[in-house]
Amino acid sequence: TGEARRQLASLTSAVCGATCHPHPAARAAAAHALTALIRAMPNEATPTVLRLVRPAMSDLTRPAARCGAMATFAALISAQPPQLVPYAVLLLVPLMGAMSDPLRGIRVA
Repeated sequence: TGEARRQLASLTSAVCGATCHPHPAARAAAAHALTALIRAMPNEATPTVLRLVRPAMSDLTRPAARCGAMATFAALISAQPPQLVPYAVLLLVPLMGAMSDPLRGIRVA
């Protein structure tokens, strides 16, 4: 299982990149995949997801990236994996900021 975990961990960065895809279905699939990765390997996946996806929440030049970041964190919060609790404080400020986003689709995510 060690080799399988390494292979899954190597996919985390690529899936994080898919959260910025212009198509909403691709962003949603990436969000759900990241939720599954965090549930399976919280210590390996969570820091990578936060490092790569969280900055997109405040990227005003890329609306698709903001939508993808919000979809990712909405999926994580909906799934409520207990592994996310120590990182909740790192999500609070960007999520609060998203409530005043100029795009309605991001505010309602």
